Amino acid sequence: MRPFCYVDYLASIGMLVWELFIAAQGAGI
Repeated sequence: MRPFCYVDYLASIGMLVWELFIAAQGAGI
């Protein structure tokens, strides 16, 4: 498994979590 693929995978997961976090803040949770 290439390091770049691993980093790209983590980045995609991070963006998903970040968007959920922003959505939660917007909802006032």
